[in-house]
Amino acid sequence: MLPFTAQLAANSAEDFVELILRRCFRMRDLLIGYDHGFGRQRRAMSTFCARSENETASEWRSWIRVSTAEGLSVSSTSIRRAVAGGDLHRAAEALGRLYSVSGRVIEGEQRGRRIGFPT
Repeated sequence: MLPFTAQLAANSAEDFVELILRRCFRMRDLLIGYDHGFGRQRRAMSTFCARSENETASEWRSWIRVSTAEGLSVSSTSIRRAVAGGDLHRAAEALGRLYSVSGRVIEGEQRGRRIGFPT
């Protein structure tokens, strides 16, 4: 876990990759979304990665943009928004599978059974 501090936020994309990802975490490969950015001013990483790929032995890859049949962009943000808005059909279309939630039910105050929905 790397705490997000003002010092960390001040790093350029190049410094973040070199000092944090490569030296600290010994990253050799990087797979990012087509519109991903990090480092100071969220510099576009696809341009940086294209340049860096020629300078190192590291493997850099960027996903292409993915869209639904209606042409809507698929992203984790769009899926979260669909779920939060109750549009599980759109979330399922973007995921390529039904949206699901899993967890462990623990004993609570048994309010559900008082209103006809016991767990």
